[in-house]
Amino acid sequence: MKNLLFIILFFSSINIFSQERVNKLSFTTFGIGAYGGIDFKTSSEIGGEFLLEGKTNLIDNLNLKLSLGYYKTLNPVNYSVKSNGIVIIDSVTYYVAESHDVTKKIYDIFPFALGFQYIFQNKTLSPYLTFDASYNLISPSIEKAGGYVKNYPSYEDIPDEYKVKHVEDNPNNSYGIAIGAGAVYHLSEHIGLDLRYYYKYDSEIVNTHHILVGIVF
Repeated sequence: MKNLLFIILFFSSINIFSQERVNKLSFTTFGIGAYGGIDFKTSSEIGGEFLLEGKTNLIDNLNLKLSLGYYKTLNPVNYSVKSNGIVIIDSVTYYVAESHDVTKKIYDIFPFALGFQYIFQNKTLSPYLTFDASYNLISPSIEKAGGYVKNYPSYEDIPDEYKVKHVEDNPNNSYGIAIGAGAVYHLSEHIGLDLRYYYKYDSEIVNTHHILVGIVF
């Protein structure tokens, strides 16, 4: 990731002096992009991502961005859970002691983001830097392994280590900040191929790397 950022910044330093200076009024240009890619905490656990983004100019080289999308984050964990519950079999109530291992936390995330793009405009390749703040809706789940279940006639018969009801710490929303860089390769005057990397800091779940490829209009 550091190599990718270095290459983009290197191109930026070369091309910044060859930019065509065209002064534009704010909110006079508009663009939209569709992106697909991956996100990950570690390279062994990779999730998919989709993003729609719209942007308009604020001042020369600075754009305002609004985006929404979806991505799946996989967080490997390793801990054991002991809990209890109630089941009814043939109209008879039983108290259950249950244990299992949690091996992975899975987050389906729907971010709504507002941000800025500082772009070095050139005819062929336009590098840029980005900053985004987001509100994220989260649908969490866990992946289990192993397990132990035993029924008892009363709650008092359950072993003490199973009497505390376990509740997973799974947030339903969060806030995020993303910092990244990328470059647009202009296929024509109105269509470009966009390659982007960013790192996202999240207030409730794991921080993640993101790599996207998209078409911008």
